[in-house]
Order: sequence, then structure tokens, then C-alpha cells
Amino acid sequence: MDLGILPFPYGGYPLHAILDKSDWISMYEIPTSLAYKILKFDFGFSVQMSEDSILTSSGIGQTKIPYVAIKSKPEVLNGFLWDRIVLKVDGGERLVLSGIKKNSTNSAVSNLLDNVSHIYNELITSAYQQIDSAYNAFKELFSYKYIRYRAVESWREKQKDLVDKFDNEFVLDLLTETKSKNIRQFLGLFHDCHSLREKQNQIFVEKEKEKFRHFFDTVENNPLTEKQRLACIVNEDNNLILAGAGSGKTSVIIAKAGYILAGRLAKPNEILILAYGRKASKETDERIKDKLPNVMGIKTSTFHKLGLDIIGIATGKRPRVSKFQEDSTEFYLLINNFLTELTKKDSAYNQRVIDYFVTHLIPYKSEFDYEVQGEYFSALKDGDVRSLKSRIEWAKKRSGKVSLKQEQLKSFEEVVIADFLFVNRVEYEYEHPYEIHTATPDKSQYQPDFYLPEYGIYIEHFGVDRDGNTPDFVDQKSYVEGMKWKRVLHKQHETTLIETYSYEMREGTLTDRLYSKLEKRGVKFSPLSYQELIELLSRIGEDKKASQFNKLVVNFLDLFKQSGFTIAIVRELADNHHDKPRCHAFLDIFEPVFLRYTHELEKHGTVDFSDMIRKATELVDEGQYRSPFKYILVDEFQDISAIRAGLVQSLIRSGNNISLSCVGDDWQSIYRFSGSDINYTGKFEKYFGYTIKIALDKTFRFNDRINSFATTFITENPEQIRKDIFSHKSVDSNAITLVQYYQDIDRAIQECVEDVRSNDSGGGTIYILGRYSFSKPSSLSTILKYYPEYSFSFDTVHASKGKEADYVIIVDVNDDRYGFPSNIQNDPLLELVLPPAEHYEHAEERRLFYVAVTRSRKHSYILYDVEKPSVFVKEIKANKDSKYCFNEISTEGVKSAPPEYGSCPSCGTGKLRRRESRFGNFFFGCSHYPLCNCTPITCAGCNKYPLVRSGNVYKCLNPDCDYSTRACQLCSDGVMVRKNGRYGEFWGCSNYSKTDCRYTVNISN
Repeated sequence: MDLGILPFPYGGYPLHAILDKSDWISMYEIPTSLAYKILKFDFGFSVQMSEDSILTSSGIGQTKIPYVAIKSKPEVLNGFLWDRIVLKVDGGERLVLSGIKKNSTNSAVSNLLDNVSHIYNELITSAYQQIDSAYNAFKELFSYKYIRYRAVESWREKQKDLVDKFDNEFVLDLLTETKSKNIRQFLGLFHDCHSLREKQNQIFVEKEKEKFRHFFDTVENNPLTEKQRLACIVNEDNNLILAGAGSGKTSVIIAKAGYILAGRLAKPNEILILAYGRKASKETDERIKDKLPNVMGIKTSTFHKLGLDIIGIATGKRPRVSKFQEDSTEFYLLINNFLTELTKKDSAYNQRVIDYFVTHLIPYKSEFDYEVQGEYFSALKDGDVRSLKSRIEWAKKRSGKVSLKQEQLKSFEEVVIADFLFVNRVEYEYEHPYEIHTATPDKSQYQPDFYLPEYGIYIEHFGVDRDGNTPDFVDQKSYVEGMKWKRVLHKQHETTLIETYSYEMREGTLTDRLYSKLEKRGVKFSPLSYQELIELLSRIGEDKKASQFNKLVVNFLDLFKQSGFTIAIVRELADNHHDKPRCHAFLDIFEPVFLRYTHELEKHGTVDFSDMIRKATELVDEGQYRSPFKYILVDEFQDISAIRAGLVQSLIRSGNNISLSCVGDDWQSIYRFSGSDINYTGKFEKYFGYTIKIALDKTFRFNDRINSFATTFITENPEQIRKDIFSHKSVDSNAITLVQYYQDIDRAIQECVEDVRSNDSGGGTIYILGRYSFSKPSSLSTILKYYPEYSFSFDTVHASKGKEADYVIIVDVNDDRYGFPSNIQNDPLLELVLPPAEHYEHAEERRLFYVAVTRSRKHSYILYDVEKPSVFVKEIKANKDSKYCFNEISTEGVKSAPPEYGSCPSCGTGKLRRRESRFGNFFFGCSHYPLCNCTPITCAGCNKYPLVRSGNVYKCLNPDCDYSTRACQLCSDGVMVRKNGRYGEFWGCSNYSKTDCRYTVNISN
């Protein structure tokens, strides 16, 4: 910026000011060029130097530039009539003093340098005297110990003001040689302090390894690995030890505690080891007593027990734990009692609960969210979307009392309407034939969606949005024409038609509007009470619907308290949820229950598990409890939740120079459903500050082939922390076997055991793992008798965490609701109070599968149904040899598995299945039946496969059959067959006898 004409109001320094005339005393004026003044029309222009600044003046005003702002040697730009002096100031900006008289430039620069040198010498003199004390403070950090980042960073922070005064190469050149040299050395120390710390720590670690070699060699049954020793010695403020499956994480915790004591870094009562469950905490305590027999006083605790201890110490009164936290059955009963009492006392609340059961019990699935109809059908089946009336009919049919056809509604919204009518005791018939005959040769009888026989009212639900658009898989033109036809028909015959629309459901107004429309037409409502609804569900064997709701309230309550959120915060989150109406409908029910629960705890003076941690954290933050610990060690850190992490953070803030060491494995984080947040591991430094990460790189459990397979599988998710794991044992053959079966899983398990026996007849342990507890094979007791040399056990994969066996058999790795990965999703409502979901598909299920595979020491078997292999199996098989190496086994049953008939041509995603009719003959139907009624024609050529339409012809799906036939051009699923008429043979539609389709073509065509 050129200061020749305009004054530059340079900011940032207290010396800066616009001058008045009194400031012009005792100033040296730099001669300026008359030509410059004439050409710039500024005869008052001047440049002056005072004791502490340069002053420029023009007709517009004056500006003061402090000498302390100048950060480099002035640069002279020679001109024809005048010179310019360029000054570089703070921020790298260049200021230009124009109009300097040519024969005065050198003397002006010389005077300027003298003034700057003088001012800086005065400023630096006092600062220079502080260098020795800064040096000494730094040296004190470097005694024989591990130097922590925080200690050096604290020293560095204290020196920043001093460095700011020195950090100017221009000024340093103006000082005496001795001063300049000493300052430069100090600046070098400031900038390199952390690299010096790292070098010193490396030397220290190597010395400690040697000093404690015997301890590290003997503290466990096997000598510690190099990475385990490093994890023990490194004594950073925050230490994250990434311990892969079987890498000895517990050994590190025990050995680190022992090293801390042996190195006299802390007393036993200054060490805290945190575990999640009582069992894990007890095992750690026992391991300490076994491996460190002379040590007494180390505190091993669960988070909950620590919370209770803190509350007791801080308040002088240890609270009682609520009995409902110790007994889940009692807890469920308590919540149910709250719901019962609230619905009895408050009719409005009762109505809210009933409305929730009708409209929101099952998460809403909109047809508009799917591009293919079959995907929508799959969503309905996965959600078990059936009306209450249908469930009652099914219960009667199942009991053998009746053999009637069940009501089969075709959309989520129709089920809501049906249940709304049912719970309000409004009799209805689904798809009852219209009272006027409408059937034609190419159109069947009109059947409105709902008919109310007591009132003669028809209800049609139209699947359109506010703009009249249909879902992607519905033909817009024909659907809209159908809507018009129905409206005209009802008007023509003066029958009452009430319309509902899909967009009303999305907006949360469907049942409210329907209620209003029906009420205006005289319909009487007599709603069920909550108790009547529960009794009904119990009577028809649908208790799970009530327990599902009860469980949701209980789970939400637990996660809500763990999250630390308030109702207001959750309401805000609900406003941004994709299903806002359902969220608020649930919160309207949940909030009174939560208030009753809180009152119940207060009335009895008890706390629940979340209170133990939350209240303890509050007491620590308020200063009523000060952490006595110098070292905090956390086991299974990958499972930590927000509320637990908050307590750890509070303890660190309250203590003095606490070191935190967390041991865990993000590859084995499998408890998000209960509140654990993998982000605390993946983004550890964000939550706890500067961190040293050490990956235990050697597994003692499984061989290199299992290691390679499992590592490749888990790291398909790029969000998982990369680490190199080496196996303690190498083998020559594959250690993974994929076993396919068809309706003979017991035989598949036996095949696995036979394969084990053929390679290892000496016996051993075999661990059968299932995604769910009901996956336990019924043949297990029989297998035990046949193979007495082996020890068998069954667990869910979640329960297997931390366990191991010689061989592992993983069952039901299928594409199924209860398969692996599981197709059961958390209720979307829980997302309001759960940790953030991951973007990578099946991320947690992938980690769970990794856990399952790595329970084995020698070999893992993966069992799947050949008809429905899971996405994990498909991924593994698709990358055989390129990524995964494995063996394959098939049972005898696979030979009888039906051929692959392909996808349903109607809905797009259903699978074509061969079925037997009640008359004994077979036919082909869609797996989405009864939602999809597609029944492809059986090939007349081979009589084995279905025909599928391709343009104007139908072709056989049998690769060995080349049969094809012409398609009917009038109906959607008829084929042209040869027929005899009064005038001879002709081509006629095969649907003539079914739908009265009369499409014909001459034989000559």
C-alpha cells in the first residue's frame, strides 16, 4: 500500500494513532521531493521520524507506523524524480513511503535503522534477561524420566510472549553478536522442543527396556513382545493401545501397572484400572494378585462402581442402586405399570398410546422411498406389517377353529387405516366387491379398499403425493385414470366414497383426517383402552407387539439417560428426523413415563446405572471430588460410551498430571446398540488431546491364514484404523472353510466335525457360534455323543467376545431376517439417543463377523444356505484367491436344492419359487406372495422351468430348453395357445378361462 497520498491507519499496536499538532514536537523530517508534491497536488505532504515511529502527513490526514511493526530491512526503490522506501510489517504486508528526495534516501534509511535498533534494544533488554530462566525450566523437564507432551507444551506456551519479541530476523541482525547468537539458540530450542523430547524419550525407552528386561520376560507366561513392552514404558499424557484379537491386551494392562510400581512412578492406590462388567473387573483383579503377588491397593473397578464410590466420598452418603437395574424383568414390569396407570387416569394419554400402536408401532415405509416394487414388499415383510384383524384371523386359523382366507393388505398405509377402524370398533370389510356389477371381459369386479357395512361407506386409499404423483414402479397414467373412474362410478351410483392419500401419512395427518371425515358422516367411535388392546394381543398370541413397545420404551429410557440429553434436545433432534411425526408421537408417550421413573428413583433415594456415572461426573466437575489417581487404565476402550468417556475426562481435569492409557480394538467394537461409540477410539485425540498410539502387532491366538482372511475382511471398511497384525504361528494350508447346505444344517455341522477329525484326531475344543441364541443347533446333544473326544459349546457371537477355541463353526451366515449380517435394524427412534451411525454398510455386523472368525486358534468354518448366501459370503466367494483363500465343502442336501429360477418379472426383487398346489400339481410363484400374486407360466417344452416374457415372446429359463411362445398383446401375463373354433384353429389367450381375456390372432399370423 502506497502511503504517499493516503495515510495508512496501521492497526494492532497501542502506539498507533491519528496525530494532532502537539505530537509534532522533536521530530526529524525526511526531505521529500517537490516534484512529488506538485504532481500529487499535495503541498502539505511530509514524512517524519519520531523516537518510536514513522509519521506521514498529507492533506487528508496523518498516520503513525510504530517501529516495532517493522519486520525486515527497508528496501529502496530508486525512481527518476524521487525514491520510495518499502517497509515490510506484521502480517507480511508491504507499506510504501513515496516521494522521498533522492539525495536524502540513504541517510533516511540509516536514521530509520538506528531508531529501530534503539527501540528494539530497549524492548529486548528486559526480555533477554528471561532467557536463562526459560532455559533452566526446560532443563528441569529433562531429568531421567519419560517426558510428556503436555509438560513441554506447557513450557512452550509460557515462552510464546518471549518468542514473539525475538522472532524477527531483521531485528536480530541489529543486535550485538552475543545477544543475537543467544536469542537464535533460544528460538531454535523453542521450535525444536518437541523433537528433542521425542529423541530423549526414545533413549529413555531403550534404557528402560534393558533395565526391566527380567520383569517383562517373566510377568506373564510368555515374554512380552516389543510392542507390549513399548506400551508399558511409554508414559504419555494419553496413550491409545490398539490391541487386535488375541494380542494380549490384558497382559499389557497388568504389566503396565507392574512397571509403574517397579519404576516408582506411583503408589498402588494411585493406579485405577477400569473395566466394563463385574466379571471382567474381577478377572483383572485376580490376574493382578496372580502376576503381581506383592502388590496391594491397586483399584480395579467398573465404571458404575467407581461412580458410586465418588458419590459416596463426595457427599458422605453412598446411594442405593435401584432394584430395577439389577432385575430386568422388574424393570420391564415397572415401565408397563407406568403405562397402565397413565392410560387409566388420562383418557388423552390413552388415546395417544392407542394412536401410536395404530400408526407408529412399526416404522413407516413409504412406497415413494423405493424404485422397485419388490423392495417395498421386502420392507413390509421384514417389518411384519399386518393388520390386527389379519392377526386375529391368523390366530383362529392356526388354532384350527376356522380355515378362512386371511386379510392381506398391500401397503403400510392400508394397515394403518384398517387398524384405526379396528381399535375404534368400526366394522369394515377389506376389498369387498362393490355393490354394483362392474366386471367386463377385460376387467374384473371393482373391489374398493374398505367398506363399512353399518354405514354403507366406501374408503379408497390413493397412493399419490400432494402433486398427484405415484411411486416410481406404478404406471402414473393408468393409476390416475383408475382414480377418475372410481370417483365417477361412485358419483354415478350415488354411493359414499371417502378418499385418503399417501401424503397424509407422511405428514402425520392420515388418521386425524379420516376420523374427521367419518365423524361428519355419522360414524360412531368406541376406542379400545390400552388394557383391552394388550389383552387382545395376548389372547391371539401377539404379546410380542406389546413387549416390542415396552422394550422400545425401556431401551430408549436407558439410552436417553446415557446420552446426557434433555427432553428439549431430543425434541430438537426429532424435528430433523426423516419421520418427525413418529418421533414426536413416541416422545409424547415417553416423557410422562420418564418423569414417573425419575420420581420413583427420588422417592426411594436410589440411583440407576446412568445416574451413578452422571452424578459422579457432576461432582468431579464441581470440585467436590478430586481424583487421587496418577494413572488411569481403561480396558475394552472400543466399547466406551459418551457418559463413561465424560467421567474419564472429568477425572483427568480434576487431577494433577494424570496419565491415561486406553486399551482396545476398533475392529471389535460391537456394542453400539447399548450406547458404545466407536468414534472415541477412531478419533481419540479429538476427545482427549495429544496421544501416542501403539498397535500390538502380534496375535498369539490364531495362525497366519486366519489372520490374513480376517484382516482383509475387516479392512474393507476404510474407516477402520489400519494396523499390521502378525501371527505367532504359520501354517501351510487354508484355515477357513465355507460350507454350503440346503435344509440340512445339522449335516453341515457334522461335516465340519468330520473335517476337523480328518486333520486333527487328537481332540480339542469346538465352538459353535450363532448370530442369535436360537441359532443353537438342535443336534448338538447328539453330536456330543458321536464325538466324545471333542469339547463342544455354543454361544452367540456377542457372548463369545474374549473367548476362544481350537475350532469355530459359524452358523446361519445367510441372507435372512435373522441371518449374518442381521437384517433386523434398530428402531429408527433409537437413533435419536444412539451414537452417530456409520456410513459404511453393515459396519458393525462386519466387526461382529471378524470377532466370530477370530475366536478360532486353528480353523474357522462358515456355514450358509445355498439358496440364500449372505452378502458376506457373496463378497468372500467373489474374491476367492484374489483376496481370500479358503476351502469349500458341500453337504448331500445341496444336490436337492432347487434351481435358480431368477427374479420375479412383476415386482422385480422377489425370487421365483416352485410350489405345490393343493391338487398335487406344481406351479411357479413369487417369494413375495401374497403381496405379489405373480404366477409365471410353466414351460410346455421341458415342464421344469417358468416362462419369462421378453418383448413379444415368452422364453423358458431352462438353459437346456429353447422353447418360446408368443405373448398376449392385451393382458400382462397371458400366452397365445392354439385353439379350435367353429371356423377352425386360431391363436387365443391362455387367460380366457381366468380373466375372460378374449384376445385372438389368426393362425396365419
